[in-house]
Amino acid sequence: RKAEEVGDSPEEGPFNRALEQASFGVVMVVDEDVRPFQRIWCLYEVHRARKLNQPFQLIDDFGTLASTQGRAQRGQQLQDVFKGLQEVRAHKAQASDESDRLKILYQILDPPMRRALPRFEAFENRVQGNPQMAGPGQFTKFDSDLGRLLAQPVLEMAASLDNSDLVINCAAMGAAGAAEALRVVLAKGIDVTKHRVDASFAASASLVHCAAFF
Repeated sequence: RKAEEVGDSPEEGPFNRALEQASFGVVMVVDEDVRPFQRIWCLYEVHRARKLNQPFQLIDDFGTLASTQGRAQRGQQLQDVFKGLQEVRAHKAQASDESDRLKILYQILDPPMRRALPRFEAFENRVQGNPQMAGPGQFTKFDSDLGRLLAQPVLEMAASLDNSDLVINCAAMGAAGAAEALRVVLAKGIDVTKHRVDASFAASASLVHCAAFF
């Protein structure tokens, strides 16, 4: 029964077929605790949506982050969303079923490790012997790509709210559209070279460092 619902691998599950057939893209609904950012299935579905070139939107209490509805009240909630975004890491994300979690982690392994472990069973055995095989440093490309995707709608709303610090932080995550938003920040005379952010690849990274990474 479980194999019918999930498939032998995450990409064979019914959710993936639903993504392939979606007519209007994909949305992620975030609460004040940004719990979807902590669930591996939610993160993987966003990842698959990107691979399938499906439009993606974040939705909070006021609607999509691309809308102007509730803009004046959005400040704190937007900060909460970004704080949760900074914590997004595949190895930290949870699942109700450990087997599902490992199957997803195997799919998103960094390419060199994935090539070294061509079968899921090999990865599963490695993790049983050494849990760090599913720990920090094994999913850097996934974490980086997902951070860029999730940061884009936050950047757009931050720019509309004239929140320069949040614009810079989202730009540091590689959000699309960052160049234009940063030009507005620079026009205010803000020295972005002194700004430091905790990026997925380094703590206290400069914006120049982030730009070179992405």
